[in-house]
Amino acid sequence: MFKNSRLLMASFALGTISLFGCDSGQISNPPNSSTASDSTPTAAVKDDKPLTIAVSIPPQKYFVERVGGDRVQTDILLPPGASPATYEPKPRQLESLSDADAYVRIHVPFENALWERMESINPEMQVIDLTQGIEQIPMTTRHDHGEDHQNDQNIANPDPHIWLSPPLVKKQAQTIYDTLIHLDPEHQQTYTNNL
Repeated sequence: MFKNSRLLMASFALGTISLFGCDSGQISNPPNSSTASDSTPTAAVKDDKPLTIAVSIPPQKYFVERVGGDRVQTDILLPPGASPATYEPKPRQLESLSDADAYVRIHVPFENALWERMESINPEMQVIDLTQGIEQIPMTTRHDHGEDHQNDQNIANPDPHIWLSPPLVKKQAQTIYDTLIHLDPEHQQTYTNNL
């Protein structure tokens, strides 16, 4: 049964991810994330090692690997079958952030709950906020009487599922690209070819 659930999850992830394409659209300005404008290229780049990029969920891993190619090593916090709404990373997983050059943030619930702690583990870690420049829709809830209601906390609780929209995935890929060329300018052409 475990093998079947992993196969089902992998099939779903690949099926969902295959719907998304990345094109070589215009290059936008570098990201405005918390450390993008004032950080310098990392030691990993200086040693010509791949960048270590931490992500929360499988679609982010796929996007980072598509843009970064062999220039990135991606570590994912959410294990197969776990829910980003209820997952609590193990201390060892959080500690692994100390080696990350960047973290791809998407504002899923477990990230939001642990964000201050995650940031404090590696203050030098570049934050790639994939929600940057994306207008998120408010969550909708259903009550027992069958009517849809907009969540009263529209701003505080936007729908984080931005990886399910191909146009939004293109924006996310561009944000990843902008950050990778900021961290690793020597390999900009590789990232451009992958975008």
